[in-house]
Amino acid sequence: MGNQIAEHYFNEDFIALHKQRLDSIFHDIVEKTGFQFEKVLKKKTIYTKDKIQCVEMKGKLQDQPVILVIQGLKLETEEFELMRRFEEQNKSKIVRTPKVLTTSAWNNEKQYSYFIMEYIDAPPIYAGPLATEDEIQDFLKFYKEYRKNCLIKTFVDILPREESALVFTSARVMHWAKICESQGNLTSEKIKLLEQYLTVIGKYLPNVSMEFCHGHLDANSVRKMSNGEYILMSNIFWTWRPQMYDMVFHLWAGIKSLRDEVTEKLIVKYLFSWEDGFIKIQDKKYELFAINFRLMMLERCIGTILVDIENQEYPKHESGKDVEYLRELFISLFKLYSHSCDVLSKSMYR
Repeated sequence: MGNQIAEHYFNEDFIALHKQRLDSIFHDIVEKTGFQFEKVLKKKTIYTKDKIQCVEMKGKLQDQPVILVIQGLKLETEEFELMRRFEEQNKSKIVRTPKVLTTSAWNNEKQYSYFIMEYIDAPPIYAGPLATEDEIQDFLKFYKEYRKNCLIKTFVDILPREESALVFTSARVMHWAKICESQGNLTSEKIKLLEQYLTVIGKYLPNVSMEFCHGHLDANSVRKMSNGEYILMSNIFWTWRPQMYDMVFHLWAGIKSLRDEVTEKLIVKYLFSWEDGFIKIQDKKYELFAINFRLMMLERCIGTILVDIENQEYPKHESGKDVEYLRELFISLFKLYSHSCDVLSKSMYR
């Protein structure tokens, strides 16, 4: 089974990596490894900033630039184990994961695990929220290689509840709704959109298969080296998702990170250009491809409306403006993709 991160939002046994706890863990790791700290790279949370689940630090190990990953949540499968399994079956000459230098499995007493991997001194496969035409072509090249040579075998078992795209997605979305409600954000408008979403997926998701993939394939999780290699980051997220989820994830992540107001018309044009690019590397009838693609964008939209917008960070002086812009944008995209699924369906089955 894939790692269940969001599912631990209501887990009362989870102990966040707050400063005092993190300092104690860090002291233990330095004593064991000799890791030399330089700076904190990122703190990964379960939606809210107080639920810090993982911390990544840049530093040195025997004068080699490295990243220390401290995990404060007991995972189904350690990230370093998933990286090992990936490399065991990976046939690509140009896509790989970072080299792992040392590991320490979950400590039941102190409630943490860690590993140290090479520092990847390379930029994301594209830097902006929206990719340029050249960057689109580069991502398509990477994606084709990833699908053809990096997923030779599945290396995470599928659970019974992951075998049906409809069952899996319905449970996932209702969990988001529960989080939204617990934060006092489940408005009547959101309830109507949620009901509309459940109606749409009830029609179309029974025809969509689940597939094994990297479940967090945003631009920042694909680093482009100067020698042409692509390095896969965020390897905690190898999992099972409905078809094309990994295809749309980076598009959603880019749009969600917009802080300058881009018109909906421009964004829709941008998304259609990606559809055109992906269809050229797929062996599928256009309507079948497009309806799956749009169902996954629809899932990303409802998740953003329910939990992501209110729980991501913004520049303080712009937070209200950014929240309102993104809310209106994702509601518009939700309505567009909901309608287009019905239109495509009619053209497929007429």
